[in-house]
Amino acid sequence: AICTKRTRERFHLFFLDKSYRTKQDDLYSAKFYEKYQYIRKNMDNIAGVSIMLINQMGMAVCTFIITLISIGSFDMVIVAAALVFGVLVAIISKIITRKKLAIQHDYVPYERKAAYYKGLLTNREHARDTRIFQNQDWLRQQMNENLAEGEKRLFHYEI
Repeated sequence: AICTKRTRERFHLFFLDKSYRTKQDDLYSAKFYEKYQYIRKNMDNIAGVSIMLINQMGMAVCTFIITLISIGSFDMVIVAAALVFGVLVAIISKIITRKKLAIQHDYVPYERKAAYYKGLLTNREHARDTRIFQNQDWLRQQMNENLAEGEKRLFHYEI
């Protein structure tokens, strides 16, 4: 596994710190337990993505420096133009990333709620409870409302 022993220790340290600062009743809430399980299960993925991003950024910086040195040996105007272009690309990328994060922050909760209601409607393990309590229509309505709200929030952004 990519996740090191030190990473796991830090996670549990932060988890324990957070749990000591949290009221005891909140420890039994579904939200707290869901966050804990999600992070615990995805720790290897998170560490893997972090390592991959660091490696890619390092390679990009090395490639950029080597390119600047090789071009600089011919003409410094091209190097200056490349630097200006690189700065512009970085600024535009930062703006686009912030906008994407804002969009996701708005519509993803509704998408997740809709997926949850869909799971309640379609999973075999919940079928008996759904039939007994006869709440299929309510669950379907909640799913459709969350889908509609998520789409509304997603498509109201200007490109």
